[in-house]
Amino acid sequence: MKEITYEQALQRLTAWCAKGEHSTGEAKDKLFKLGLHETERQRVIDYLTDNGYIDDKRYAQAYIKDKLVFNGWGPKKIVQGLRQKGIDSQTCNAMISEIDDDVFAEKLLPLMQKKLRTLSADHQRDSLIRFAAQRGFTWQQIDACLKQIQLTQTDDETQWDLDA
Repeated sequence: MKEITYEQALQRLTAWCAKGEHSTGEAKDKLFKLGLHETERQRVIDYLTDNGYIDDKRYAQAYIKDKLVFNGWGPKKIVQGLRQKGIDSQTCNAMISEIDDDVFAEKLLPLMQKKLRTLSADHQRDSLIRFAAQRGFTWQQIDACLKQIQLTQTDDETQWDLDA
């Protein structure tokens, strides 16, 4: 691997960070792949942090918004994703706790209703629970949405009332 100088690494990473939000963990990984020595990597990270190129709290806010709005993820999956990006647990939990559970429920209910339309009559409840859990929603959020989707009985077959 060809070694890179501090100045070259700094130039590459400032340009990279100027194009979009990145976490400290992502920047460390990039610097490691560039082959920069550990002391120089820390100097670059310190410069980027001190000059506002990298801000883990700002990154976490953008990440949470994107994953909630565009991907329909719940809090557990979002925190897991943030941890994989190198954001510390304290920051992850603080950012997620700022979001009201109603916001997650408002996102989950239409997802569950849409999923319900694709399920056969057998094991609908279990499939919905599994679906929501895989998206990272908590049991309380899942249970609240299940209560909003009312079960109605017709003759010998069970159907969900999606208009509830």
